[in-house]
Amino acid sequence: MKDFEEWEKKDFWKAGGTIALVIVLVAAFGFVLNLVCTPVAVVSKVVNADAIISNYEWFYAMKGEIDATHAKYIIAKRAGAEEANGINMVLQSMIAEYNAKSRMITRNLWKAKDLPYQIETEVEE
Repeated sequence: MKDFEEWEKKDFWKAGGTIALVIVLVAAFGFVLNLVCTPVAVVSKVVNADAIISNYEWFYAMKGEIDATHAKYIIAKRAGAEEANGINMVLQSMIAEYNAKSRMITRNLWKAKDLPYQIETEVEE
């Protein structure tokens, strides 16, 4: 009878160890799977056709808006209009946004090569 109780205790520890090992293996598999799937999800967002077109069009539209606002600023400055400082402030904000998005690798990948990488913040007259 004593041998039977000792045998049961040994089996209990073996079974507990096996269960713990299975849990550790499942957790490790989940961790590895997460490491593999996360970059795939990021890549699919970056190379998504809608994202590519949106980024491409955004840079062209923003460059056009910056050029138009720059022209408005020059006209207002030469005319001595009070709005010149306000237009310049808007222009600087637009340039800062363009430059910030241009430095983002996920957006810069899809920017047309004929557009400038960065736009100078000094406004030329």
